[in-house]
Amino acid sequence: MTRRMTLAVLCAAVAACGGSSGSGGNAAVSREFNYQTTSSPADSSAQSAVQSSLTSTLALQGSPSAQNAQGATMFMGTTSALLGSPTEGLSLAGTSGSVQQRALTRARSAFLSASDFEDLDFDEACVVSTSTSVTLNNCTVNINETDDGTTITGTVTANGSVTLTNANQTLTWDVTVSANVDVSASGGSGSGGGSYHAAGTLTVTAPTDAADGTIEGNMTAELGFHASSGGQSLSIGVHESLALDLTYQSECVTGGTLEAKRVWTDWSVPGESTRPSDKAALVTFTGCNTATVQLSI
Repeated sequence: MTRRMTLAVLCAAVAACGGSSGSGGNAAVSREFNYQTTSSPADSSAQSAVQSSLTSTLALQGSPSAQNAQGATMFMGTTSALLGSPTEGLSLAGTSGSVQQRALTRARSAFLSASDFEDLDFDEACVVSTSTSVTLNNCTVNINETDDGTTITGTVTANGSVTLTNANQTLTWDVTVSANVDVSASGGSGSGGGSYHAAGTLTVTAPTDAADGTIEGNMTAELGFHASSGGQSLSIGVHESLALDLTYQSECVTGGTLEAKRVWTDWSVPGESTRPSDKAALVTFTGCNTATVQLSI
């Protein structure tokens, strides 16, 4: 295994465990974008992603649980449908975008779903669940894996909470997953670390005969990792935000806007000086299953 390959394996290991902390705020929230003056109809994937978010939100309102909280707070599908995969370019670190996408999705679900905690062998005592909340108290799992002559050791730790308030109409969450790993192989060794931080608030009011229901909220996520091996080092960081101000009837979004933003905060990759472009999209709903999209310029 070459030194470059060792670094690639290390990056994949750290990213799979979650990967920039939330300290210092979210760069995507404060970033202002200019949008195209013309809009285009939202394609089926974008509409499906938004519809999925609505369905998850209604499921949470109807049955508060850790599993439904997980679905309501995960918005990667929406931002990816509008902006493309946030893992674009990570193949430069020796990993494929599709693998990274699965890793990040796994990281999100792992720290919000009690069943996923069990899959990761977290001690059940660190997870406190009620009908309106789930809290992670320094949940830690050890990593010790060997594959094709490469050994990966380290730890993954999760802390935070997801809470329903105001008669289960408002969901608030703040969760951080951090990882530290060491990689050793016949061609060299290395170390790295990373963290994933997700936070937000989502408020839902039910529709009535006289008025549509509303969904208002802001979601943020910060992801990043760093690694070094054989004299090489890299670090990558990306922030995302999603702002919603929507109306709905039954299970259909009827009006309002949704803005998704992605800002790269770090891109220090050997041999690649240009980081991916920052992006944003503004979706405007004009009726049930009818929406237009304006992309940033």
